Amino acid sequence: MLPAFHPMQKILGLIIWSLYFVFMYGGLSVACNHFSPGADKGALTWINASVILITLLVTLGLLYQAWRGWKVLQHHKHQRAQWRKQQQPQQQDPQQESKKHGPQSETLPPHEFILYVSVAVYCVAAVATLGTGLPALVLAPCL
Repeated sequence: MLPAFHPMQKILGLIIWSLYFVFMYGGLSVACNHFSPGADKGALTWINASVILITLLVTLGLLYQAWRGWKVLQHHKHQRAQWRKQQQPQQQDPQQESKKHGPQSETLPPHEFILYVSVAVYCVAAVATLGTGLPALVLAPCL
């Protein structure tokens, strides 16, 4: 498992989704070609059950990665706030300090930017996975 701040985290969610997409439609094509259950069975087939199960597993994995990144992000934000709180008593007058050094800007550290983007990408990939797999609930697999 990659560390939460690894730059690869920014695109890993979409890579997982694309692999899921290729595997799902490739597997569905092979299953329909060799083991077609027939259109009269409707949506209640073992092929659709497999599609739904794999969709839920991939979605849960993507949501877990998003949750993991969010927890790490919150931990680092808390640590940064604690550090700032410890630094404030050392400053004499905040207005004097801002005149001396200019206004303090709130810049996002690069590792937190990576986390924000990766959490968003994992969530988007989870929604895309559900959007891809949920039609198996109502459609026959081999139309």
